[in-house]
Amino acid sequence: MDLAKRFFERHAAEGPGPSIGTLALFQDSVEISDFNASGVAPRRRGQSSSKIDLSRLETHLSTFVAPPEFHRASTVLMREHLLILALPPGSGRETLAYNLLHRLETRDGEAGVECRLLWDTSGLEAPGWRPDSDGCALVVDLDGAMGDRAEEGGISADRIDDRWITETAGALQDAQSFMVVLTGPARGSLVDAAPRSSLVFTSLGRVVSMDIIEKRVLGTVPTPDQRTELRGRLVACGAEELLRERPEPRVAVRLAEAVIEGRDLGATVRDLRDPTGEVHRRLSRYRDPEYISFALATAVLEDTGYLTVSDAALDLYAMLVPEEDEPPLGRLRFRDRLGAEHDWIEVVVPPVDDGPRQPPRVRFRRPLLQQAVLEYAWMYLDSDRPALVAWLQRLVTHADVEIRARAAVAAAVLASSDPVHALNRFIRPWALHGSLLLRQAAAAVLDLLGGGPSLAGEVWGLLEEWAAESGTEQASRRLVLTAATAAGGIMGARDAERGLGVLRTALDHEDWAALPSVALSLLRMIEQGCVRETLAALLEWSEAQDGSPLVVKALSAFVFAATEPAPEFGRVAEHPRSRLRLTAPEDAEARPLLLARVADHRPQLVQLWARALGRKPVQTQALDRLRHCLETYADEDMGIRSHMRDLLLGIAALPGHHRQRLIYHLGRWARDTDRPCEAARQIHAALERSTPPAPTALPGPDGAASMTFPWKEL
Repeated sequence: MDLAKRFFERHAAEGPGPSIGTLALFQDSVEISDFNASGVAPRRRGQSSSKIDLSRLETHLSTFVAPPEFHRASTVLMREHLLILALPPGSGRETLAYNLLHRLETRDGEAGVECRLLWDTSGLEAPGWRPDSDGCALVVDLDGAMGDRAEEGGISADRIDDRWITETAGALQDAQSFMVVLTGPARGSLVDAAPRSSLVFTSLGRVVSMDIIEKRVLGTVPTPDQRTELRGRLVACGAEELLRERPEPRVAVRLAEAVIEGRDLGATVRDLRDPTGEVHRRLSRYRDPEYISFALATAVLEDTGYLTVSDAALDLYAMLVPEEDEPPLGRLRFRDRLGAEHDWIEVVVPPVDDGPRQPPRVRFRRPLLQQAVLEYAWMYLDSDRPALVAWLQRLVTHADVEIRARAAVAAAVLASSDPVHALNRFIRPWALHGSLLLRQAAAAVLDLLGGGPSLAGEVWGLLEEWAAESGTEQASRRLVLTAATAAGGIMGARDAERGLGVLRTALDHEDWAALPSVALSLLRMIEQGCVRETLAALLEWSEAQDGSPLVVKALSAFVFAATEPAPEFGRVAEHPRSRLRLTAPEDAEARPLLLARVADHRPQLVQLWARALGRKPVQTQALDRLRHCLETYADEDMGIRSHMRDLLLGIAALPGHHRQRLIYHLGRWARDTDRPCEAARQIHAALERSTPPAPTALPGPDGAASMTFPWKEL
C-alpha cells in the first residue's frame, strides 16, 4: 500500500511521466557526441585503415579539459606504447584519444607521426603481429566510438587478456609505434586483466562539467563577468541540476553547443532530461542480456539492497539466455559495469547510525528512469516479453513482502502501456491462479491501474463484473476473491461507495470463500481514512440482526477489521468460516485503528460490537478478539484501556443482556489464574458500578418470554 502511494505521489510530482508512444527516434539515430568525424578520412571498401587528420579537429584540441588521470594515461602511452581505454560512451574518450595522439605528433618538437584509425584487426590476435609501418600511431575502435566498429573477425574487447597486452606492447615498442584501443566498458577476459595492468584505464576521473562549457563557450581565458553571466544563464534554465544528474562530458558539450548556436537553453535541458530518450539510447546500444537484466532488475526493485537486485538480475539473465549459450556464472559481474555502462545507476551506502547496519541500495540517478526502462522493455524487447512475465510472476510470489509489492507496482507500469493486452497476458491468469499471492498481485495491478482517472471507470466495471461472478467452480470463486482484494485499495479509498459496493456483492455469495478478502479490504479502507463510510456499510449489511449468512459474514468482517493492526501486503491466509485472524503483528507499537478512534465513532462501534457479541456464531469470535485486545493492547496502553472502557460501557447501556454478558466474561478473564488481565479487572469493576438498563425479556425456546440467561453459552 505504501509503495503504491509513493508511486502515485512521485509521478504526480514529476508530471505526467514518459511515454514510449511519444518517443522521438531522431534522438537515437542522430547521436551528438564530443567527437566530430570529419577528422577521419572516409572509409573505402577493402581499406584496412583511414588517416586521422588532427588539424581538422582543432576545436576538440583547443577546448579540451583534461580529466584527472589524463597525464598518467599520456605517460603510460609514451612509455609502454600501448593504452587501452575501457570507457563508456559519453565519457569524452574520443576527444581524449585525439589529444593523446596530438601529444605524440608534437612530442619533442617533432612532427610527422602518422595517425591512423585501424579498421582491419584480423591480424592483431595472431602471434608475431607487428604494425605495417614503423613510427605510426594507431587507433583501434572496438566499440564503434569513432563512427564504426572494427571489422568482424579480428580481436574483440572480451578476448583482450594479459598475454595479448604484453605481446602487443612489445611489438609496438620494437616498431617505435603507438596504439590506443577503445573497447567500451571492460568485459570478458579484460575484466580480469584490467586490475592487474597499468595499461588499461577503466576510469579517468570526473571532469567538472562547468569547466567544459566555459572553455568551449568563453575560450581559455574568460573574464569573471563572463563566467558569472554564463553560470547565471545555466542556473536559470535548470542546467546546473541537469549536470549534477548527468555529469558525463557529452551532456556538457551539448549544452555548450546550444549556447554557442543561440538555441533555447530551456528546451535543450528538457530534451537532455527526458528519461525516455535516454533509456531508448542506452538500451538500443547495449542489447546483451547481462546489461538488460540488471537495468530491469533495478527498475523493478529500485531502492532495495544490491544483493537483492543482483540476484533478481541473475534470475532474469538465466531466463533470457538459452542454457547452451549461458557463460560461466563467474563472468556475470554486474557491479563491475555500474561505473561504466550503468553509470545511470548508483549504489548508495546508507549512513551509519545507532541502528543495525544497512546494506548498499541500488537506485537510478534520476527520477522517472524506472518507469521509462520498464515501458521500453515491454514495448521494444518483443522476444524477451515471455521471460519478463515469467520473471515478474516469480517476484510477485517471493518470500519477501517488499519484493512482492515492488514487483506488483512494476507489473502495473507495464500494464499501463496496453491494459487490454496486459489483462489477457498476465492479470487475468494471475487472478484465476490457485496461489493467493498471485491473486493479490493481480488485485494490486488492477488497483494501481484504476488509481488514475483515465482507467478508473473501466477497472471498476471489471471488478464489479468479477465480484458478481456466479457458480461454484473455482475459476468464478477466484475472480470474486481478486475483485474483493482490489476494491479495498487506492481505488476504494478514492471512491468508497463503489468499493464498498464491490465488497457487498462479493460477500453476498452463498459460500464463505470471499470473507477473508472482504475483511482485509475493509481493514485497508479504514486504514486509508474511510472509517465513517465503512462503518455505515457494515451497519447496513447487518441491519437484519438475524442469523442470515450476510449478517454473520458482515459482523465477522467487522470484528476482524476492528481488532487487527493494518497488515503487511500478503500476510492474510485462508481462514476457516467466520474465524478471521492474521499473524501477530511484528511491530509491537502497531495498534488497531478503531480502538484509538472510539470517541470519533462511538455510536456506530457500540452498535456493531453489540450485534457481534449478541449472536452466534460471531459471538465466539467477538469474545475471543475482545479478550485479545484487552490483553495485548489495553494492559499496556492506558489510552487504549480508556477507549475500550468507554466502548464497553456504551454496549452495556443498551437494552438487553449486554451488561450481564460483559460482566460475566470480564470477571472470568480478570480472575483467570493462567492469564489474569488487569484491564479486564478494571473495566469489570466499572461495569458493576454502572447503572444497569431496564431488564428485557428474551424469547424462550417455545417463543414465550423468559428471563433465564444461559451464562455458559455466552
